[in-house]
Amino acid sequence: MNAFTIYLWGIADGAKSAAGYLAFISTAFYAVVLISGFFSIFDKVPESVPDNSTSKEDLATHRSAITTTAKRVLARSMWAFLIPLFFVTLSTLLPDSKTIACMVIIPRIAESEAIQRDGPDMFRAAKDALVESFKERGKFNPTQKP
Repeated sequence: MNAFTIYLWGIADGAKSAAGYLAFISTAFYAVVLISGFFSIFDKVPESVPDNSTSKEDLATHRSAITTTAKRVLARSMWAFLIPLFFVTLSTLLPDSKTIACMVIIPRIAESEAIQRDGPDMFRAAKDALVESFKERGKFNPTQKP
């Protein structure tokens, strides 16, 4: 294990928290982008339809203006969606320091010579001690199924 690995292990919790905070902030930013786009659609309504007009051409112009604005809003909001998606994914996939410890330490313990040599004997001894403890308390019935 080198110093850089230990450094990354030390900053894992902070990086995960920072990604979570940035996910929250960028999601709020995305909501503002969508709301501003929603209101920009309605800004086009007075420009596209003249007062007291119900002709098909005026309604088609009105529909076209709203559709064009809605397409622009969706195109603008698509890039903004990638930012919260990135930070939510990052905060989800980053392991915390306990998970890193499990990934680094447990394999080294399991592969150690002492565990490989003495592990089965220690397991049998612990199991026998547990069975004896239950027998002494009168709570052990080997024929009873769990």
